[in-house]
Amino acid sequence: MSLAAFSLLLGAAAPAEAPAPAAAPPEPAQWAILPDLPGGLCGAKAPAEDGAEISLALSRDNSVSLFLAGKDWKIQPQTYEIIMQLDDLAPFTFTMHGEGPALVGEVPREFRAELLTAGKIDFHFNGKEYSIAVRNLAGVVDRLDTCIQARKAAERNH
Repeated sequence: MSLAAFSLLLGAAAPAEAPAPAAAPPEPAQWAILPDLPGGLCGAKAPAEDGAEISLALSRDNSVSLFLAGKDWKIQPQTYEIIMQLDDLAPFTFTMHGEGPALVGEVPREFRAELLTAGKIDFHFNGKEYSIAVRNLAGVVDRLDTCIQARKAAERNH
């Protein structure tokens, strides 16, 4: 993901919500869908909870990136091994990269199902434990896929 797309994802104001697809239950109202990120990405951002923000981005090749940010975080551009736990599953190490005020990591395809069904994401960073309640991440990613498909269709029509 480009730094410009990343900056837009973190700093974008919440646009008006589009209706959720009929097939999936609606995601929490806090998710703002960001359809016009550079590099062909579509993103979703939730407001801060427990001092941290969570955002997702879907790329044209269907890869999902997870962003964790904090208002006061000053992160060195290096690799971080973040201890994370989804719901009551065993804690695991997620490799993320520092980029500005956030940690960014591409979700491995073999781990995607667990992330998309999670109701809570706990992680430890900078000496603090964070806990972020999430709901229907699969519905959020479905909306991002709809966004990607619309962008692809618009490009074919131009």
